[in-house]
Amino acid sequence: MKKLALITGASSGLGYEFAKLCAQESYEPILVARRKERLDSLKQEIERDFSVACHVIPLDLLASDCGETLFTACKQIEGSLEIVINNAGFGEFGDYGSTDGEKEANSIKVNVLALTSITKSLLPLLKENNSGYICNVASTAAFQPLPRFSVYGATKAYVLSYSQAIGAELEEFNIKVSCLCPGPTDTEFFSSNNMEDSTIANRKLPTSSEVAEYGYRAMKKGKPVAIHGSFNWLMAVSGKFAPQRLVVQLAKKMMTS
Repeated sequence: MKKLALITGASSGLGYEFAKLCAQESYEPILVARRKERLDSLKQEIERDFSVACHVIPLDLLASDCGETLFTACKQIEGSLEIVINNAGFGEFGDYGSTDGEKEANSIKVNVLALTSITKSLLPLLKENNSGYICNVASTAAFQPLPRFSVYGATKAYVLSYSQAIGAELEEFNIKVSCLCPGPTDTEFFSSNNMEDSTIANRKLPTSSEVAEYGYRAMKKGKPVAIHGSFNWLMAVSGKFAPQRLVVQLAKKMMTS
């Protein structure tokens, strides 16, 4: 039977790379994002380079029924759904008193509500096989409060906690849940969040290809939490032992410089 892998936020960055990694292992990618023209372009690239069928679902994850929509669409595609990669997400950067409240509310809808709804809706398809993989993309922002990126960091803390919890529950169904926590990565993330001039955006960063490769392999190994980069790992772990106020103040300094 054909193997299917669904990837949200597939039009660029990590999602784009995840789709190619799945195709490389003979999964038929199901590409989900708002920008249909980019999905169509990626579909052509994958079908040309990897000789597997590719499926496009243009969808705005702000829709409250996005999970149900994807479940219905997946049921209509011949094959067995084996991988779900919840990659879509965004934030609003800046001092909380002046940030766009509507954009922050929408980031909660996509980063938290859509991810939860999609996972819940597609879980029966994974359970049918008594096996499968779920990769939820969080961030190193999940490990400490993040001034100037407060709502985004809070949503990623949710993703980390949620992933670990359902991962423990789904062990009996042989479904492996991994939470990928990348640090700053060379993607469109900074431009879409008005961070092009930040110190973080202008230092040498790992490529989306490198981070996606790491996350994909961690997912296949069933690693519950995958932190890309030794420095990011050290920062995430050290935050557990340092006084919380100090951790927050250091994060504030990092996000202000």
